[in-house]
Amino acid sequence: MKLYKRLIEASLRAALKDTPAVCVLGPRQAGKSTLVRMLEPDYAYVTFDDAAALAFARSDPTGFVAALPERVILDEVQRVPDLLRTIKFSVDQDRRPGRFVLTGSANLMLLPDLGDSLAGRMEVLQLQPLTAAEMERHPGRFLEVFMEGGLKPQVNPSKTAFFDTLASRIVSGGFPEAVARTPTRARAWHRAYLRTLIERDVREVARVRDASALSRLEPPRERRRLVGVSQAAIGISRCCCC
Repeated sequence: MKLYKRLIEASLRAALKDTPAVCVLGPRQAGKSTLVRMLEPDYAYVTFDDAAALAFARSDPTGFVAALPERVILDEVQRVPDLLRTIKFSVDQDRRPGRFVLTGSANLMLLPDLGDSLAGRMEVLQLQPLTAAEMERHPGRFLEVFMEGGLKPQVNPSKTAFFDTLASRIVSGGFPEAVARTPTRARAWHRAYLRTLIERDVREVARVRDASALSRLEPPRERRRLVGVSQAAIGISRCCCC
């Protein structure tokens, strides 16, 4: 899979120079783990997708944090919300910058019972799927041109290549894994991605106990197209934030 230079790289590097804990938030598969491991290859790495690490952190948060090296990446930290209180205590005892790099696919500040564990102690950066500028590997100038009044909302119907490229971009979206696939394979990837959100992440983050309720979030088979996926994703976001 191609590696892309992300627009938040400079902000992440700056935060690590003066903040004890930095958290990169964004949807699953947006490239959070790849980004932080690429920028900080010398950091130890722990993912809570690993069953042993997850069990240790949940059963003994204090012992888990005490056993960590000086600089560490903790991936998918929303799976262990109680760990953040222990990290808060550790940060209060040692406020050296760049100690913890956290990643999460849910807004940690909205998780149940989390309260203000790391409020004021952690800088949060948002990583969304790839932008057009990131995919093209050059700086985007949309806002600059817009503010200068340079946008020309005119499309020449004779330029069919433009429409073909636009349609392909819309179907593929901005997730790195989907972008690397053909349009047909990208649609299959998006369906599997949505299924994972519904069956795992929504239940885990929102603590939904009734599995049958989750099935109502998935659009009917005949509407399970790109637009349907987008609508369902909006519904999931609202569900998690309520």
